[in-house]
Amino acid sequence: MVLRRLARGLPMEIKIRKWTDSGGVQHLSVGLPEADDNLEMVRGGISPHTWVNYSHDLKHFLAGMEKPLAEARPSDIFAFLRRPLDPRSFQSTGKPSS
Repeated sequence: MVLRRLARGLPMEIKIRKWTDSGGVQHLSVGLPEADDNLEMVRGGISPHTWVNYSHDLKHFLAGMEKPLAEARPSDIFAFLRRPLDPRSFQSTGKPSS
């Protein structure tokens, strides 16, 4: 899967970067501008915990994508939402384990 991702110009690994201060989480990033823009957009009106959890969902979605995010279609999103989420099936990188 890593070679396929590299061949398509996708990052090998999706990591969440979190900036905090005494007031809590101030910024989240998954390293892709389009996805980071979405994280900032959903930030307003939700709890910080929901925001962080959303970033983890986004990380898992992006880790399973084998095409650039700009090429994602509603069918890709719905397929992700329909799949069972078993935390034991993911390594710490967020990539499905074999």
